[in-house]
Parts: sequence; C-alpha cells; structure tokens
Amino acid sequence: MKKLMDDWRQFLKEEAISACREPTVNFDEFLNGVELAAMDPDVRKEKIESLKASGENIASLNKAMTVVGLLSSIPGLQISAGIAAGAGVIGVLASVWRARQEQASNKGVDDLLKLLCIDEDLLDTIANEIENHYWTNSDIKDRIENYISAARANTIQDPMPDFTAHFVDWLNDDGNSPYSKSDDTKIVQGT
Repeated sequence: MKKLMDDWRQFLKEEAISACREPTVNFDEFLNGVELAAMDPDVRKEKIESLKASGENIASLNKAMTVVGLLSSIPGLQISAGIAAGAGVIGVLASVWRARQEQASNKGVDDLLKLLCIDEDLLDTIANEIENHYWTNSDIKDRIENYISAARANTIQDPMPDFTAHFVDWLNDDGNSPYSKSDDTKIVQGT
C-alpha cells in the first residue's frame, strides 16, 4: 500500500498543472500594451514618442510593445479605442482562449498564453463547453476589474494574476462548474 501511495504522489507531482511563476511582463506592462494596441496607429506613435521623451522606463515600454505585437497575432481580436481597460483585458483573454479552443493557435497566441500564465495543456484537456461555462458563470470579469482598479491605484508594479489558478479553483470548487459536480478527479496545480 505504501508503494502505491508513493507512486500516486509521484504521479501527481509529474502531472501537476503549473502556471508560470515568473512572468516576462507584469500586469501594468500588460495593461499598457492593451491600451497602446487599442489606439489609432498615429495616436499610438505619438504616445510612444511622448513616453520616450518623458524618460519613462524604456524597458517597460519595450515590454508593452511586445504585448502589442502579440495581440496582433490573435485571430479576430479587435480592441477598440475608448473602452475600459477591464473590457480590453477580458476581450484579450477571451480571444486567446477561443483561439486555443478552435485550434487557431499560432506562435503569437502560444506566446501570449505563456505571458498571461495560462496553462495551455489545461485548456487542451478541459472540454470547450466547460471552458465556455467558466466565462459566463465565474467571477473572472469582476476579479479582473477589481485587480485593474487596485493596480491603477498604486505606483508599484503589480504581478500578473495567476489566471490558471483561478480557472482551476473554479473547476474544482465552484457550484456553477459542471466539472466540480462530476466524479472526475480534482485538478492539481503545481507549485
């Protein structure tokens, strides 16, 4: 019995789903990238020149521009100028999620999933119907809005939220999750 339990623990460690713990951009840089992507190209160019001239952190600006480039690789993504930051982030998340579901994934989409700490293998494992249910029945939209408000209210750089952890928690424990009501094994996220 001990060997069986040891083997099971080892299996869980090997198969654990883990999101990145050290993202390449922080949440503020990602938000700046979403905002820049939503701008008219001429306005974006003026904004970038203004940021460069003001002595803003060029490394941070470069990371935001990396986000802009990655956003252009998402099939069908439209970020409109003047929309709230939360709606832009939610739109990006939903679009990249949908691209993965529809197997319209490309290197840019895959890189954006990594940047957002979204576990691609988890998305490939969970049925699309359950993922769609997550978007309509979880508190992800409110959580993102609250996180953006908190991020904009302080001057420190905020870490990228662990979107995979939120999804896993919802899958396993939320009463609205069809997965939590099933006899399927709980999903384990690595540490």
